[in-house]
Amino acid sequence: MGMKITTSKVKKSIKLAVISDFHNTNADIVLKHIQKINPDAILMPGDIVDENYSMKSTEKLLKGLLPWPVYFVSGNHEYKKGRTYSDFSQMQKLLDEYHVISVDNDYRVMELKGQKIWIGGIQDHCSDKTKDPDDLDHKNIKSVCSHLNEELFSVLLMHRPEQYHLFEQYPIDLVVSGHAHGGQWRLPGVNGLFAPQQGLFPKRAGGIYPMKYGVHLVSRGLAHYWFLPRILNHREINVIEIERAD
Repeated sequence: MGMKITTSKVKKSIKLAVISDFHNTNADIVLKHIQKINPDAILMPGDIVDENYSMKSTEKLLKGLLPWPVYFVSGNHEYKKGRTYSDFSQMQKLLDEYHVISVDNDYRVMELKGQKIWIGGIQDHCSDKTKDPDDLDHKNIKSVCSHLNEELFSVLLMHRPEQYHLFEQYPIDLVVSGHAHGGQWRLPGVNGLFAPQQGLFPKRAGGIYPMKYGVHLVSRGLAHYWFLPRILNHREINVIEIERAD
């Protein structure tokens, strides 16, 4: 799924690619598509790992993405323990080794084609299960968004799309999420059948949703499980083109 945004905040067009919910799937296919897209930067809104599958595919992906600046926030699976994954320190080691920029509860001003873009991110609330998820997300969103620069085009990465009510009040140009996997099954007239934390017929399973100040892109992601097949719900790498408004 691709989208275009026109804005007076950029002078030159910028192309961003979204790799969401990779879950240790096939790195070769993803890298082949990224090479064709050749974006200016890559956004990763979480669930790059899957705790019960080999980490080799995730490592291969991150190594293959070294030619591009990559910005990452954690998803819920980054905090799950399984057969191949112990804790977030394992993920942090890969991020550091392959120069991936984490914006978990942080922000950066990145420079692309000689122009500045504000990018922030929200750490997944599974990072602290002692706290109420809504309270923790609200606190983190308020903290990160207090550093917004409205003169710059802004991007916020947050894994969970169902928390849109917590960030849509802020003047963010683009929010990018994943997690919902496109609602797993897409039926005629139904954008998604079921998504975690949203239940049946989720409001934000996958697609582009208008906000008061900007737009919310929910990626259908790349996850694919043989025991839970997708129906009419293709995996995707999202391409976002930000263009100068005339």
